[in-house]
Amino acid sequence: MIRDDGHPVDLSFLEKTAPALSFSGPDGTSFWAIEAVGGCFTLMRTGPAPQAECQPVVLDKRFWLWGDVRLDHRQELQTQLGELQANPEETSENLLLRAWRKWGPSALERASGDFSFALWDAQEQTLWCTRDFVGARPFYYPQVRGIFCFSNTLEILLQVPEIPPSWEKAF
Repeated sequence: MIRDDGHPVDLSFLEKTAPALSFSGPDGTSFWAIEAVGGCFTLMRTGPAPQAECQPVVLDKRFWLWGDVRLDHRQELQTQLGELQANPEETSENLLLRAWRKWGPSALERASGDFSFALWDAQEQTLWCTRDFVGARPFYYPQVRGIFCFSNTLEILLQVPEIPPSWEKAF
């Protein structure tokens, strides 16, 4: 959730919402809020590549990533990033952030796999939201009443008090 209406994200709302997501991630739950930005995260370990234990995943205090990311051809991408030896322990989220740092949005042309995510560039003050071209991982997002929310679960978005029930009819 990102608020541009001057109000902070309600941490108690996120605390109540996080358990409702446990069906999609039984291996861990976290929630956090910093002023006008906050979120919930649930982890479902799917392997074989390592996954971030919590989100957002942050690189260089500049790039912030939230979402579902599974990258294929990881070794090839690490080689393109200039690494002499691939790191099989690196998470897909971190690898994607490093590719974004080097190539910006063009990193998506090199990313193979399935993903849906939001990425905040704190330096450029820009939010990028995307999913892979097949769209295997959903990305729902309403922007209403000064609030931008996104999730891979439609039902969770309908729990946000500022989102009208009629929004669901768009899907």
